Amino acid sequence: MSSETLLPEPSSIQDAVRAATETVVEAQASQTVEDTPKPPFLSRPPVVVSVTVVFLGVVVWNILMLTRDPTALTPREEAIAYPATLFAVSQSVESFRTAHGRLPSSLLELGFSSEDFHYRVSGNEYVISAVGTEKIHEYQSSDGIKSVLDRMADVYGAGT
Repeated sequence: MSSETLLPEPSSIQDAVRAATETVVEAQASQTVEDTPKPPFLSRPPVVVSVTVVFLGVVVWNILMLTRDPTALTPREEAIAYPATLFAVSQSVESFRTAHGRLPSSLLELGFSSEDFHYRVSGNEYVISAVGTEKIHEYQSSDGIKSVLDRMADVYGAGT
């Protein structure tokens, strides 16, 4: 055998390479867009821009709210809010009394600031007070919830 018969002819090699190349090109062309993986959700530019804009908006809004002076309560709102708040504080005092068998020595034991409320104990009774814009509001444990409801009803009745 001669060496010429062992090697394929150059045209058949070229034909084989062309056929393989055509097969690869056809396979790539047949791939659909769905076969390609999508980028992660948050890497898409519109989403990143939207999230950034919302975040910056929230930050700016919070800064504006912190620099604003809080509006004072109207006398009517104060007449309703303070007795109800004092009654809610009294419920914390009563829960403490139930749990420990005694009244707290101060509202600090309950987590309330001494700047917001004043607390006096006299025997088995107590008084909680807070200074409003126009007057001092008091809750006396001996009066109970009825006094709070009566004061709030007076305010509601006067406002209608």
